[in-house]
Amino acid sequence: MKPQIIGDYEIGYEMVQLILRDGDGAEFYRLSGNVTIPTIIVGCGHACWWQVVACLLHEAFELVADRLGCRFYPSHNLANDNSAYLFVLDHQRFADCCAKVADFMTVALPDLAVAWKQRQKTTKKESS
Repeated sequence: MKPQIIGDYEIGYEMVQLILRDGDGAEFYRLSGNVTIPTIIVGCGHACWWQVVACLLHEAFELVADRLGCRFYPSHNLANDNSAYLFVLDHQRFADCCAKVADFMTVALPDLAVAWKQRQKTTKKESS
């Protein structure tokens, strides 16, 4: 299925576009395509809702940490391992990240839940 734009939501002092796509996992982009705001793209292929929420939480927190200058790549090899990112933040920055992500998730999750449930129903019908 075609990726579905869920909406644009505040995350801290900027907007982020949330997109639901096929497959699993998730990713964020500072800028992508013709979108002039960051995007978080979440896969709808997870069997359980909590897995979708976990992916969204991960990417939202990583985006905020990146914006606050807390995310580092400890080597100069940008082509290989995306698991090598290092996050360095004190308690105040951690609290700031949590507040920004919580605000975003509170507003975005209900819309994402509706879209995910609809995709689950559509996928079940197509596979029958």
